[in-house]
Amino acid sequence: PRLVLFSLVMIRVTVESIAGKSFKHHFQAECTVASLKLLVAQLWQIPKPCVAVILGDRSLEECEAFGDLCGESCLELAVTALVTTDAVLSDLKTGHQKKKIEALGMLGCLGPRAGTTAMDAVGELL
Repeated sequence: PRLVLFSLVMIRVTVESIAGKSFKHHFQAECTVASLKLLVAQLWQIPKPCVAVILGDRSLEECEAFGDLCGESCLELAVTALVTTDAVLSDLKTGHQKKKIEALGMLGCLGPRAGTTAMDAVGELL
């Protein structure tokens, strides 16, 4: 019975950027942070690996379900989304050739939003 009810619960997630822009979206309780990262990536036109989602003082993992983050009595979450190049830069520096090429493509999609650290890392490969 709890599983059936859990799947019917909708949780309103408010996403705010560090620039102060925000949007709201409803997710089923069993939906995970991965689905939010995909939505943010589409809306902001950035690669999904470059999206970080923060709740309070911790970065959320893609496998975490919104219902588990809320608990039983909560129907709303407020998170911060931000652009990060950490995973991409790691692939660029230590990944195999295919990972490096994918990382370069992602940094290319970000353009100037990737920041100087990313541009310096690309410059080191030249």
